[in-house]
Amino acid sequence: MGLMEWLSRDRATTPRGESTEAQLSRAVERECEALQRFGLPVPEVRHALRVSPVGIRLPIYELPRHLFFPVSARAGEYMGFTLVPGCPDEFWRAQSTFGFAGLHKVIERFAGIWLNRDPYGLFRRLNWLGEFGGDFGTHENMSRWLAIAPLRPVQALTVEEVYDRITWRSRCFGALFDSRSFPLPMDNDAIPNARCRDALDLAATIPPKARPRRRIFEAKPAVFDVVPPPDVRRFAEQFLKGLHGIKGLFAVETVAGAGAARMRLLCDDVHGASVERLVTTFGGAVRHFQASDVDDLPQVIYKVEGHPQSPFGSFDTTATPGAGSGESLLASLVNLAPAERCCVQVVFAPLPVDFWRLLHEELMCVGSLDEGVLGRLDELSSKFPAWQMAVRLFGTRPEIVRRLCDLWLRQCGHGARMWRFSEAELGPFDRKLEAWEVVETAELASMVQFLAR
Repeated sequence: MGLMEWLSRDRATTPRGESTEAQLSRAVERECEALQRFGLPVPEVRHALRVSPVGIRLPIYELPRHLFFPVSARAGEYMGFTLVPGCPDEFWRAQSTFGFAGLHKVIERFAGIWLNRDPYGLFRRLNWLGEFGGDFGTHENMSRWLAIAPLRPVQALTVEEVYDRITWRSRCFGALFDSRSFPLPMDNDAIPNARCRDALDLAATIPPKARPRRRIFEAKPAVFDVVPPPDVRRFAEQFLKGLHGIKGLFAVETVAGAGAARMRLLCDDVHGASVERLVTTFGGAVRHFQASDVDDLPQVIYKVEGHPQSPFGSFDTTATPGAGSGESLLASLVNLAPAERCCVQVVFAPLPVDFWRLLHEELMCVGSLDEGVLGRLDELSSKFPAWQMAVRLFGTRPEIVRRLCDLWLRQCGHGARMWRFSEAELGPFDRKLEAWEVVETAELASMVQFLAR
């Protein structure tokens, strides 16, 4: 039975003296009208309202498949982004996008609406009461449980605002706290009044200059073909220590196609001369490419993102990349068909020095932290000078991208269990630093060593 049909029948059969039933009917009808006004589907009645001499058994509703991402606009006030997927595949893609990239990427890719609260909050609450709360036979009880703010639209947050005020903080809490504290969306099975650890008022108190940033090259980057000395690992660590003082965006890529593969280093054009001096200072050779020389990958290409299984966890930097794999990365990638291309990309930037200190101060203001959280915070603080880093794999066919994932796991020396990869999807080739990890210089050097082999 449809919910609006049930409401119509209920109004005709409910005795006028039953104020509790009438109150429930009015509240549910108001919510249904609000959902229809915003183009959201109305829940179906699974079990109808039941009245007995001892009280009222509340109805149970079948909520439509949806995702609600609650965020706090300011102290004590919540709002959220509501997404109603058109099909199950879109639902899982939205969840996967949130897990790998964050809420900013969800609102960038999927159509939704910003509202002042959970649009299915009342039905979620009634379901919980109906299944676990027993009978409610008094007007006072019903008034308390039906109290909810009118549903209304709110000003939408932009992609940049969501990243700057939510995404980086979500990743930090995912690394510091257990999974129960990691911000998760509410779906049709979520319990009422669920909160996620994503308060914008806390993030806003950390100065913007001290926050991790969403980065992209603003113009054509400077590109260098780097030839490292024989001791690649030592060169990489020395070079990166010098590079950390340059507050810019960098990328190291191994690009393969047309029977050849090469490693290249990219940086903001304004830092090109400084980066070239660092390469030669520590024994490397460099050849400068013009920007037009690196447009050798299709503008639309398959890509995946790689993340360690444990957020911000430490890598085994003592392992030798490629050991026992039988061939190097460069040798593995040159055996492509003439028209095929692929790229293994590590994008990185210095993490602001004051970031973890300020975050630690904010956390201590919020409440006491257990030893586990403090230990993880100390472990992350020990990585400084630290980097934001993203690993991305590109290929002209999904099969090539999957092969790159296998090569990364076999040759990177960190172990298959420590990495997970997103699903391959077709999109533009880019060098964005969005879904990042925190790594120390030695860990980043192991990545560069891997790409140079």
